Amino acid sequence: MGLDATTLPGADPALAAPHLRGYENGLDLTEHSPTIHGAAGEMVSTVPDPVRFPTALPGQRELLGAQARAQMFRVPDVPYAKGGPALCGAGLDSMTPPTNVTVWGMAGVVHGYLAGIGAARDLGHRVVSMRAPHPRGTLRVPPAVQSVLAAAF
Repeated sequence: MGLDATTLPGADPALAAPHLRGYENGLDLTEHSPTIHGAAGEMVSTVPDPVRFPTALPGQRELLGAQARAQMFRVPDVPYAKGGPALCGAGLDSMTPPTNVTVWGMAGVVHGYLAGIGAARDLGHRVVSMRAPHPRGTLRVPPAVQSVLAAAF
């Protein structure tokens, strides 16, 4: 997919420079084992790769078949465990800001950091956001990401 700057560092707590420093409650949490976050939290990338990802994924026919790609953009009509309707399909979250353009993507929250990608289904608009410091929180699409997406779309 051409995501040459995306790595899975395993338990290595070091980040290649340059990088943001992550703080939570005044503590520098930049260097910690990414394995505590599972496979998704272990992924480390630069800004260009997440910008490229939404464009590259739909064309990856050898990676995902047509049915699997379609499921990524299907949100089941069931309630979300924390209230309201479900907002994610098979791996992608959806959000509809006041502009009424449904945005598909994912927000990642790990200790001291918040990163997210979002794209319109037609890929006419894409956004990548990164923020540090950031408290971990519990929301699937944190308010900071909602604000960025609303402004971008």
